[in-house]
Amino acid sequence: MRVYNEPCEATENEDGSPRTFVWRERENTVIELVHDWRSMRPWWIDPLPEPMDHEVRHYRVRASSSKGQGLVEIEHHYEGWRFASILD
Repeated sequence: MRVYNEPCEATENEDGSPRTFVWRERENTVIELVHDWRSMRPWWIDPLPEPMDHEVRHYRVRASSSKGQGLVEIEHHYEGWRFASILD
C-alpha cells in the first residue's frame, strides 16, 4: 500500500459514492465499489469548530484511467475529497 492523503475532486452518484475522481490531473472512472465504511475524525487531535461533522466516508474502489486499473481508497469529509492510498 502507498499512502498519499492528497486532495482530489470527485463527482458523486445519487448515494454519495464516487463516480469519477481527478487526482494529480488524471481523470479516473470508478468501475467497482469494493467496500465502503464510515469513521470519525480524531476530534482530540484535530478539533473542529462546531457544528462541523466529524464523520469520514471511506471508499475502496477499483478505478480505471489512461494508465490502467487499480484498487484505491478515497475519502470524503468536511474538507472535501481526498485520495488516501493505492493498494497493491
